Amino acid sequence: MEKPEEQLAIFSSRPEIIHRYSLKGEKITFDESALKPYRLISDLELGKRVDPKYPSVKKGWRKYRRKIFKMNESRIRYLLLTLLDYERKVPMDNTLEVYCHNGLFSDLLTAKEGYYVVQYKNKLIFASTSTRANQNQLLSYIGVKFEALMKCQPSPRDCSHCKLLLNGEYGRWPFKSVVEVDAFKKTPRGKVYCEMKLCYSSNAKEYAISKLTSNREFLEFLRINVKSFRKKIEKWLFQAYFGRQDILVVGLRDDDFKLICNTELKVIEEIIPFVRQTYPSLYEKFINAPQTVSSSLDTIHRQIKQLQRTETDVFLLDTSFPLNVERCARKFETIIIPEFLEQHPLDPLSSLTESLDKLSVGRFA
Repeated sequence: MEKPEEQLAIFSSRPEIIHRYSLKGEKITFDESALKPYRLISDLELGKRVDPKYPSVKKGWRKYRRKIFKMNESRIRYLLLTLLDYERKVPMDNTLEVYCHNGLFSDLLTAKEGYYVVQYKNKLIFASTSTRANQNQLLSYIGVKFEALMKCQPSPRDCSHCKLLLNGEYGRWPFKSVVEVDAFKKTPRGKVYCEMKLCYSSNAKEYAISKLTSNREFLEFLRINVKSFRKKIEKWLFQAYFGRQDILVVGLRDDDFKLICNTELKVIEEIIPFVRQTYPSLYEKFINAPQTVSSSLDTIHRQIKQLQRTETDVFLLDTSFPLNVERCARKFETIIIPEFLEQHPLDPLSSLTESLDKLSVGRFA
């Protein structure tokens, strides 16, 4: 059983929303114009189901063009552009701080992923190493097709989206991060942001789904019938809770890529109690997440301080345990975009040191 102060820490650790951007194709605007409301397909909701029609989440997949990064393309271009726009109101200071996509924090807790890291202007800046080139086109598509169905939109052609800029603090580490938001719901309390997840089960049959009458029963069904469901709900919880998304819209598909059911789950009122009762060790990990992330960032920062010679040094981080940071040959300019450098120019002394290092390497090679 967690202590009251631990509960207080987790429920006071959610970041605040300070800015946002929408991306339509390659055009960025600093608003929520790409964000749309969602609506469940009533025939596929839990409860009394009468002759439901199952839409395909596969239809249109060959026309979809997922963003593939070029080798020397910055993975954090839109994060940095959004930070620059935010700085029009609140200028950047010299506080030691983290800039990243929000998925970094989940990866530090749950996954083995690679990141490029630079420490520039006293900011630890993280960029994914993934180009997405090896991702399965069909499996990448069906998730965004599910989102389109929930938003009554045509089959998606590209990866247009809306992201929120968050401001928060884990332990001694302040951060600014961006998180993608799939949709929203209008409520008496205002706009509530939503994360959408599509999962698969070979047992997603009408005779089984028609017996489910509550979200709790649905979660139990997923626990029993969805492969590696503990890992999935861990990812869902961490992404949604720390990404300021209070609703999870979950869809279930079958072997034929047909959407069999959909429901909405409240993160705080339904997901967290389910995890607490069903997966006690996962709940404890969730409660301790802010401090775990803070300790991980301490480790990363300590290793970088030992290795860094100039502010343009690039490091490679492996998030698997134990955390490891090492120098890499990635060019600084392929991570930090020209617009950001124009606003926050290189320190002349750092540039001089880098030039001398190169000269030294050339002389003694």
